Parts: sequence; C-alpha cells; structure tokens
Amino acid sequence: FGTVEVVAYVANSTTLWCLAPPLAEIDLGALAPADVHVQLSFDLGNSYSPILAAFSYVEDFVVDALSPDMAVSGGGTLILIIGSKFTDSPALGCKFGNETAPATFISSQVMQCTTPPLMVGVHPFKMTLDGVEYFDTGKSVTTLPPSTLLSLYPTRGYFSGGTEILVNGTNLVNSVLLQCQFGQAPLAAKDWFDSEHVQCTAPPCDVAMGGQSRGQECEGTVQVMLSFNGLDFFGNLTYEYVRRQRIVDVLPFPAGRWDEPMNVTLLGTGLSPPVYCRWLDLEVTPALEVGISTDPSTPADSYAICTAPALPEERRLVGGVETDGRLGYLEVSANSIDFTSDRTQWFFYSPPA
Repeated sequence: FGTVEVVAYVANSTTLWCLAPPLAEIDLGALAPADVHVQLSFDLGNSYSPILAAFSYVEDFVVDALSPDMAVSGGGTLILIIGSKFTDSPALGCKFGNETAPATFISSQVMQCTTPPLMVGVHPFKMTLDGVEYFDTGKSVTTLPPSTLLSLYPTRGYFSGGTEILVNGTNLVNSVLLQCQFGQAPLAAKDWFDSEHVQCTAPPCDVAMGGQSRGQECEGTVQVMLSFNGLDFFGNLTYEYVRRQRIVDVLPFPAGRWDEPMNVTLLGTGLSPPVYCRWLDLEVTPALEVGISTDPSTPADSYAICTAPALPEERRLVGGVETDGRLGYLEVSANSIDFTSDRTQWFFYSPPA
C-alpha cells in the first residue's frame, strides 16, 4: 500500500487478503478521500508485480439518525440513514444485528436500507463499504411484534372531522412517530394509552377522501390504519363520514310532562341510523326508529322517534321550590359523542293536578 508493506494471506488458489494500514501510516499528511497504489510481492518484498491496483480510502461515515428506528419483524421497512461523509460503493450494505441487507446510496448525507425479516427486539445497526468489514454506528433498530387492530369507537362521525376515535388493538407501541390514517390522510395520533388503546382524531371527510372539496355533501366510508414508524401501516377497520344532523320540528309538540317519559318524532335533515337523542345533559338514548321523511310540506328529509325522559325531581326545583315547568333543550348525534349544538327547545311541564 504505497510504501507500506503488510503481510498477505492466502485464502485459496485465486484469492489473497491483506489488512489495509491506516492512511496516516502511508502518508502522514494525507486526508481522505485518497487513492493509493497496491502491488503484490511473492519474494518477501524483493520484487513487486508491475501491475498497479488502486485502493481508495474514504472518510469515516458519520451516522446521525435512522428514520424510522422501528420496524416490523417481518421485514420490508425502508430505513433512511441520515448523516454525513457517505460514499457510494458496489458493496455498500447494512447489518441489523446479524442479518445483512444491501444499502442504496442517495447522497453524501442520505442512504437507505430495507430491513430483512428479524426477530423481535433491539438490533445494533452497522454499515459496510466493502461487504466484509462492518463498523458500528452506535444506532439500533427495534423490531416489533405483530400488531392487530380490533375495533374503533365511535365508528362514524360528521363530515367536518374532529371526532375523537378510540382504537382498540393488540401490541400497540408508543412511538413519537405513531400515526393514524383515515383513507388517504395520515396524521399524528392524539394519544397512546396502553398497548391496547390509541386515540386518534378523525380528519375532515374531504381530506380523508383524497382532497376533493365536497363540503357537507362529503360522506362515505374509509379504511382506518395505524403506523408506529410513519411508513408501515396496518389494520383494516372502517370509519363512516355522515352529513351533519339537524332537527327541523318536534311532533306532536316540543313539550311533555316531567313525571313520565313519552315518545316524540323528530323531523330533521341528515338523520340516518343510528341516531342518539339527549335532553339537557340527561342520559343519552338511541332512537327507537329512523327513516326517510316524504312530507313535501316540510324541509325535513328524515325522521327519528326518540323517548323524551322524565325530568329528575331535583331538576324541577328553582331555589328549592318546585315550579310549574322548566324550559330545556334537546340534541341529536350520529355517534352518541358529537351532538348538535342547535339547542332545540323542549318544555318540561308539571302535570295538571
């Protein structure tokens, strides 16, 4: 190597191997990248082959980060290696623990590797320039056990988005890259509670459906998935976007005795099963029946039959004195969580003596 002699070892009849000396030993003032000539001697250095081969010294790779640094155990996760002083080479490669994979040079600051199948656990990450010598980067990749999504609640919400969804599954990992995807819209998860529960916020329907602006007319179902690394998504749950619900009228009238429940018909728009009803802040109850309204004399396109509750005795008092009635309000919801805020009036009245 230049003027420095090292011992060569015979591997077989066609292969020798040598341990390359440090560049500074060849030329104290040399800086990588640098090429040196390599010659062979078969008589203890008395003579050398006339053919000059070139051996290249490059700067030591600096690996600052892996993105992501988590992968699925089955393999196939694309890992970006971010750093500096990277050099391309035909034998460029990565090693995850004991498993190797080819690397792709992108620039002097970015390379990428795709993980092979790995055991669940933490795998030290190494790199090689020549496919033989691997150096430790000080980084590692964590492979995760198989995860599944079982259910979500609620399963539907309004087209405007914003509904908080609780996703139930198994082996759900807490990660800074934890993401939920609704249709074509990936977004950061709102919260990780434990290995079985993650909270997501549904994006607007237009975004989940691909960005075409349809406003309040946007409705339909999308696939819901999770990812721990922002790349590998899994799951096949379904979330439904529905129109905003409105109450147009209450039949037979928006009032009832406060001492007993009664069934009323709510005429409205956008009412599709299931519909949930709530008077004041009392118990939420599902509608008994939901259907299409065909009455041309009203702007309503749908109806729901709900049971108006009795008003608790303590709510009938004003200043400790029972009154003749109390004005309240009622709202409806498509998922028992997101209620309308129209405050449709309802009067609880004292029954006649």
